[in-house]
Amino acid sequence: MRSCYALGPMRAGQILRAFALVNAVGSHLKLERWKLIAEQGHRAIIVVADGAGYVRGLTLSSAVIHPIAGRLMDVPIFIAASAADEGGIARMLFHDVKRRAALLGCDFLRIWTVTPATIDSLDDFSYFDRWDHGLMYVVERNAIRLIGETKPDRYS
Repeated sequence: MRSCYALGPMRAGQILRAFALVNAVGSHLKLERWKLIAEQGHRAIIVVADGAGYVRGLTLSSAVIHPIAGRLMDVPIFIAASAADEGGIARMLFHDVKRRAALLGCDFLRIWTVTPATIDSLDDFSYFDRWDHGLMYVVERNAIRLIGETKPDRYS
């Protein structure tokens, strides 16, 4: 089902649909705050939309320096929601965030555990610095094939 989805940066016309998805997971986020996050551009918001334009998944992420992990792709919001292909949407989002982490030279990727308090903790540096929340993933930069890179000849 992957071919019926579009992955890319959130566009202005998708802000309300993405907001509805974020709030569907129990967030107490206000629309004004979501618009501010989207407009500031400090964090990348990548969405997966279906053919009808509904946002079925999204990530909110930024490459930062963490006091323990070093260069870290931090993903406070990772949501995949579909009755038909939740796993496919999650794979698309995860592959994209891994690729971006590798291209930006990150050593680790952290996907936060989504709770209603997650959004409230976005700007809390003491929460950011902690090492005890979310899923940590080691980024293997050599495993990410860049566009235009040719496959090595295995017989030479």
